[in-house]
Amino acid sequence: MSGGCRWKPFEIDETQYAALVEELRRRGSFRVLPEPPSWVKTREDWSIWLDEHDEGVPAEEHRRLAAEAKAAHQAYLDSHEEAVQKRDPLLPVRRWHASLSAARAVADLRAGRPIGSSGEVMDTELDRLARRASDAQKAMTAAERIGDERLIEKWRSEVSAAEEALKTVVPKDDQAAAAKALANAIERS
Repeated sequence: MSGGCRWKPFEIDETQYAALVEELRRRGSFRVLPEPPSWVKTREDWSIWLDEHDEGVPAEEHRRLAAEAKAAHQAYLDSHEEAVQKRDPLLPVRRWHASLSAARAVADLRAGRPIGSSGEVMDTELDRLARRASDAQKAMTAAERIGDERLIEKWRSEVSAAEEALKTVVPKDDQAAAAKALANAIERS
């Protein structure tokens, strides 16, 4: 209720309620959904059920993929400290890619595409090389935090090699595309 509207409370019976619902439907102002299944407990469950109801997205598979995506994302969030403890600077990168793949699977399902197909679109040579440079940059940063000079030099060399490889894929007059692809890969990560 808005602050300016007041009225005496009233009750309507089932027949009046049905007539009200029908009138609102006729006007396009109201939508009545069937009772959701018992597994709908959260806002995320409601969204998944609504996707099934409205778009035909299979709820069971959607729930499974959404749970996998959520777990993969949490594993990524937890991976930074673990990477330092295990002296594995690429652990967050691997976990990020797993998280991204899981999220893409949910997006593919919702869009009615075969699972994994959205990743195919992004896997151009330029994107692949940009990701390689981005991943190497992240690994080098992690190695710097650890203080391992051998790993720092290894990843510094990999960053340079990846950046040079990017230049060979892009025509000389469009070197900005290589820089943009690298920036996009870093941003997506």
